[in-house]
Amino acid sequence: MTLDSGKLPDSPGGTPTPPAAQHVSRLGARWRVLRPWVPWVAGGLLLAFALNVIWWSLLSPSARKSDVEEFDIPAGTQAAIDRGDAVFLPKQFSVRAGGRLRILNQDSVEHTVGNVTVPPGATAELSAPASSQGEQLTCTIHPGGYLDLQLTERPGLQTTLFPTFLLGGPVGALAGLVAWVTRKIG
Repeated sequence: MTLDSGKLPDSPGGTPTPPAAQHVSRLGARWRVLRPWVPWVAGGLLLAFALNVIWWSLLSPSARKSDVEEFDIPAGTQAAIDRGDAVFLPKQFSVRAGGRLRILNQDSVEHTVGNVTVPPGATAELSAPASSQGEQLTCTIHPGGYLDLQLTERPGLQTTLFPTFLLGGPVGALAGLVAWVTRKIG
């Protein structure tokens, strides 16, 4: 039915239907189509969020790492360095922000790591800064003279939001589609 000369189209009862009512009627029809999908998509989002929070708590560095990392300098290290032999010690440590690096010197000479000099047979600890990207510590053991100290921090909980929407919406829609197909078949 076309609108001409400003007249309203007739409703089934013969009275004119205002345009606002037609708009509401179309929204109602769209809502009736979308309404069965809303619980499935919401359920998919909730499931994805729960899985992402579990992942966040298990895989975050704060949950896995202790406050103290150990750096063990074995006996004979300086003698091997003096002979020109390769010394197989870690060149990098990942320490939790605010954590500590414990240095155990089992060698016969003192070694310096960062601002700490560790005498033979002694133990010393370095405290990592509370927040930073990491730093290079001076180190008398490594040929380059430095030991990399990388700081790890727990990612924020907001990092789970993007994967939640990326995974949850499609999973919920797929579950709704499967339910709809099985209802049509069965």
